[in-house]
Amino acid sequence: METKTFIVDIKNSSVIWTGRKVLGEHTGTIDIISGEFVFNQNAVVKGNVIFDINSIMVTDITDPTTNAKLVGHLLADDFFAAEKYPTAEFNIVGSEHEMNDVYIINGTLTIRETSHSIFFPATIFISDGILSVNGKAMIDRTNFGMKFGSGNFFSNLGDSMIDNDFTLEINLSATPIS
Repeated sequence: METKTFIVDIKNSSVIWTGRKVLGEHTGTIDIISGEFVFNQNAVVKGNVIFDINSIMVTDITDPTTNAKLVGHLLADDFFAAEKYPTAEFNIVGSEHEMNDVYIINGTLTIRETSHSIFFPATIFISDGILSVNGKAMIDRTNFGMKFGSGNFFSNLGDSMIDNDFTLEINLSATPIS
């Protein structure tokens, strides 16, 4: 296959986050601003996805006041500091074929102007000309300066302790540039 560039279709793509704590977990979404993939030799060879931090939503809390409180806390300096850092970015440097449609995506995630290498398994395939990338990445938030409620940095947190790792479930659909 020749080298093709694909643009992420943000209306048909989603990112779902899950954060865990001692007494449960919370889930929500974050919007994609833009994204692009270069596909060659049946693999993603490079690409990037830019996330809108201010779009963070909580989907598991139905009480509007409690929901707004958690969203506000996630956007505040304890976590994403959205006013100062309104976007996050994942730059893909390559992917390695594992088996069937499963690849290991390798790249650099930048949150709060701090970058760390991450890799995660994802299914990557093209069907009817549409590139699909679906995977789950486990992210250690403390690598990006988000230490609030972390047992690694604070003691005697009890039930208030928050896991350092959060999950991003990424489901991207991309169309070729004509």
